[in-house]
Amino acid sequence: MSVVLWLGVFVLLLAVLIVLDKRFTVPFSVRVFVSLVTGALFGLSLFFFAETSISQEVRRWTALVGNG
Repeated sequence: MSVVLWLGVFVLLLAVLIVLDKRFTVPFSVRVFVSLVTGALFGLSLFFFAETSISQEVRRWTALVGNG
């Protein structure tokens, strides 16, 4: 898969977390748990299914969210 597709999946996961907060008013602890699980699954799938160069590029882009 290309970098754009992986980043699209990442943005989709972020959008789901925002919808959980705004539309369904899910408690904070549940959102944190969902974030941890989806982040772990995203990271593991990136590690196992993406090429090394694509994985490095996606991690650079997703670090923008983590680092601000």
